[in-house]
Amino acid sequence: MGMVDTNMNELTHSYPIHLPWYGLLMALCVCGIFFVPIGIVMAITNQQSSLFLICQLICGTVFPGRPVANMVFVTYGYVSLFFVPSRLQFF
Repeated sequence: MGMVDTNMNELTHSYPIHLPWYGLLMALCVCGIFFVPIGIVMAITNQQSSLFLICQLICGTVFPGRPVANMVFVTYGYVSLFFVPSRLQFF
């Protein structure tokens, strides 16, 4: 647990991204929460739903006036959810 905490601390404090450590956890939680419903829709219809707008709305509400933090939040929330189903197709 200490290793994860150290890596998150380095990520969120090494560069001026203005995203607190809990913002990174929130982005990964959004990805985890929406993974199953979007995966079900993708399995049935072969269409992938977008989480891009939802991630932007959440980050814009929680961290107003921080465009770089919004970009990082969307990157970890949306891109993680975009690549996970494609990696699970191989199993």
